[in-house]
Amino acid sequence: MTTDVKKPVWKKWWFWVGALIVVGAILPPNEKRNSGSSHSDVIAKRPADDVIAQRPADEAKFISIVSDAQTKARVAANDMQKGGIKAEREKALCANMEKLQVSNWTGWVRSIDANSDGKGVLAVEIAKDITVTTWNNDLSDIMHKTLLEPGSAVFSAASQMKKGQAVTFSGSFSRGSEDEVECVYESSMSLDGKLLDPEFIMRFTHIEVFVPKAASPAKTS
Repeated sequence: MTTDVKKPVWKKWWFWVGALIVVGAILPPNEKRNSGSSHSDVIAKRPADDVIAQRPADEAKFISIVSDAQTKARVAANDMQKGGIKAEREKALCANMEKLQVSNWTGWVRSIDANSDGKGVLAVEIAKDITVTTWNNDLSDIMHKTLLEPGSAVFSAASQMKKGQAVTFSGSFSRGSEDEVECVYESSMSLDGKLLDPEFIMRFTHIEVFVPKAASPAKTS
């Protein structure tokens, strides 16, 4: 007489299909983005000089701190060194971020999308490999409320924009984890992602097409 032995649930094909669907839904923006949508694609399209020249001082300082950590991480000998570099970056950000709100920062649209409910997903690159972004799914966004609501002014403005377009925006960063001493929430799952290609979670309150400031007229004697 033979006895039927039931397979453990983890050996059944439908278990893994479901697991893949769940993981795909909650991955942070940086992990889900297709490699074809690289930062270099955005950089090639952007009119950099005016955008950089009109950066507010707090944005320039933020970029400087993050870029310095990127440079150090690229030559780090091991992950322990990278961990120390990240800790230094967070300490510097905490010391320089008096508030989480930002106003009239400049950058370039990295991606425009929507989740399964039609809420807007927006990412803006403020410097090479440094991005501020909403979450891309409701589950991750439960606490942060960054997804753009259809019908809102920021949703309507963002939906008319294109990848690579220069923009001016305002909003507020999501606060980071106290356990990791993060003043600003960063969404990457890996240490390399957090250091080399960070994506800081932001709730956008305003976005518009970047307009260069008119040059001051030359004085005549």
